[in-house]
Amino acid sequence: MATATTLGSPVNIVEGIRAIAAREAASGAPYLGSRLDDAIATLLGPGIGDILEKFYRQYVIRIGGQGLVHDAERLRWLKQLDIAAAPELLALIPASGHVVLVCRHWACTDEQVVPVADQTHLVTPEATRRFQRDMQVLADHGKFHAFAGRGLHHWFIGETSGTIVLSDWTVLRPLDPRDRAEVLGAVDRQLARLARDVTLDERDPG
Repeated sequence: MATATTLGSPVNIVEGIRAIAAREAASGAPYLGSRLDDAIATLLGPGIGDILEKFYRQYVIRIGGQGLVHDAERLRWLKQLDIAAAPELLALIPASGHVVLVCRHWACTDEQVVPVADQTHLVTPEATRRFQRDMQVLADHGKFHAFAGRGLHHWFIGETSGTIVLSDWTVLRPLDPRDRAEVLGAVDRQLARLARDVTLDERDPG
């Protein structure tokens, strides 16, 4: 079984997934979405998540319908803003009524990306400042990630760089300027919670 590190460049990964999509779509067998998910997992190794959004190291794969075309446009827009918390679009691959969205967290190159709640000790002041900057830039452009301030379920982190990233960018929403302080304050409260966890980890002799 290959992994995203032994597979090589993003181009190789995209081409591998493109070949899978063509093969599985041509087979005509039922449950195409599940078969695509299984075949991609065989190619890239164990992932974190489910068929709707799965992390393979710094790569993110989503399998769905034509709605992913709109999600791809959203990711293109985010990349122009240099938002490290969001992945960049690598490919949008059609597969007989399904679509495979292939993305990469460009700020976590060649890293394992894991849930932040499992690795709070990786959070650094630099990563915290970068994440705050990302959320502020989003707000400056009239947008916010609707789940960022609601808990850590959608927060992930690069195991080497400590870069904080978010899953499920489908919940990018327009931001009313009147709500800006509340939205950014909610994110800051989650970051403060992480800082407390880091402090407790450092104090724990075990």
